[in-house]
Amino acid sequence: MDAMTWIAPILVALVGGIFSYLGVAKSSKTAHERTIFELKSEQEKQSLIIEQTINGIKADIIRLEAKQDKHNEVIERTFKLEQKVEDMEKRMK
Repeated sequence: MDAMTWIAPILVALVGGIFSYLGVAKSSKTAHERTIFELKSEQEKQSLIIEQTINGIKADIIRLEAKQDKHNEVIERTFKLEQKVEDMEKRMK
């Protein structure tokens, strides 16, 4: 057997294997980069949604605090009125 009969198939197999590997590596890298880009884009969208939600909650808290302050003011005034009524009732007896 001469050397060419067994070297040629090995070289063809090696070259084919190398090109196959390079093709798979390139497509894997491209898919990885695309996935990373999509994940970053989705993360940015989710961050904006979360930020908007937090801002909405903060605005709700501010409105609730204002309502609570008004409520507390009414309670204080009611307490003072009750005290005055009680005093007046004592005087009338």
